Amino acid sequence: MFLEIVHREIGALLWRMQWIIMGAEPRHPVHLTVRGPYRREVGHRVLDKYRRTLCNDTLRIGDVGRFTNPGQEVVFFGVDSPNLRRVWWKPNYPIKRYGYTPHISLYRGTDAAYANCVAGFLKRERLSLVCDEYRLTVHLSD
Repeated sequence: MFLEIVHREIGALLWRMQWIIMGAEPRHPVHLTVRGPYRREVGHRVLDKYRRTLCNDTLRIGDVGRFTNPGQEVVFFGVDSPNLRRVWWKPNYPIKRYGYTPHISLYRGTDAAYANCVAGFLKRERLSLVCDEYRLTVHLSD
């Protein structure tokens, strides 16, 4: 499940940042993955349950983070809200092992030096966003 940023200005800013940092147009709308992966359709009742849980939340976007996966460097903005943890479920990244790190990826690539440069720049700039326009959508994995 994706939590897509639909606030016009914030979504446009983050989308353009991804494009500039990655050097290519993003393949997906600006989002954070909050549940999944799902390999089959999710029922409307399940989706509605999580929509209700988040319906009055305001997202705080801003803390810059960085991690490395095998063959991939990632730079991200952390995201949090009062109820986000209640919908969080990522079985491939259990909290006990990986922690609770909801985020919007800004860079995914193989260049560690570039990732460090991007993360350093963003940390120095201390960008902080507040967003209350988002939607919960289902994304099925291949």
